[in-house]
Amino acid sequence: MDMIDFNHNYMKHSITNESLAVIIKDLAATVKDHGTMIKDNSRMIKDLAATVDDLVDTVKAGFDETGHRLDILEQGQDKIQARLDSEVYRHEFFALEKRVEFLELKVAEKAS
Repeated sequence: MDMIDFNHNYMKHSITNESLAVIIKDLAATVKDHGTMIKDNSRMIKDLAATVDDLVDTVKAGFDETGHRLDILEQGQDKIQARLDSEVYRHEFFALEKRVEFLELKVAEKAS
């Protein structure tokens, strides 16, 4: 059994070839696990990106549909406003009706 001595921070450490082999084996397994985790994370990121793209498309379609519906509502509102503009408003009609009645009374008075 070969011994390697390291003098570090005033402490003496002895490491055997067997203990180094175990450490290297553990490190290799850890590196392999990290590689697998990185591949899994990359796959998850790609899946999330696809999901986000799908959500973006869905939201865009919703906004497009809402815009289309608003356009239809605005056209309807314009038609209603045009009809209202072409008709006498109710209060104006009553005011005109009272003026006509007043004038009819005046004409009837002068005729008598």
